Amino acid sequence: MSASINPEKENQNVELCSDYMKFQDLLDRQRKNDDIIINLINSTIPSIESFRKETNIQEKCKEIKENLDKSHKAREEAIKKCISYHAENTERLRKAKDVSDSSNERQARKAFSNAQIKLRSLQSELGVEEIVQERTRKVLHERCRAFF
Repeated sequence: MSASINPEKENQNVELCSDYMKFQDLLDRQRKNDDIIINLINSTIPSIESFRKETNIQEKCKEIKENLDKSHKAREEAIKKCISYHAENTERLRKAKDVSDSSNERQARKAFSNAQIKLRSLQSELGVEEIVQERTRKVLHERCRAFF
C-alpha cells in the first residue's frame, strides 16, 4: 500500500513533515492526476457525439471534480501543516542558536539555516500547489463547463 497525504492522520503527517524529501516525493506522486488531467478527461469523457449517448458525461465530470477537489484539499492542508511544523522547528532552532555557546555556535547556525531553507521551500510549494490546482480547474472547466 502506498503512502498518501491524509489530513486526519496527524502522526502520519508529522512524520512526513520531518522527512522533507519523503514529503516532496509524496506530493509529486499525488499530483500525477493533475499532471495528466487532459488524458484522464479524454479517456473518461468521449468527444465524439455518437459515444456521448452511451456515457453519462455530467456524472463523469462530477466524479472527476469531486476526486480532484478532495485531493487538492488534502495536499493543501498537508502543506500548511508542514509549514507550521517547520516554522515551529525553525523558531526552536533560532532560540537554540541564540543561546548556544561558542563550541556549538557553528553547528547551531547550520541547523537553523537548513531549517529556514526547508521552511521557505514549503512556503513556495504552497504557491506551486495553487498554480497546479488552477491549471487543473481550467482544463476541467473547458471540457465540463456545460455540465456544471
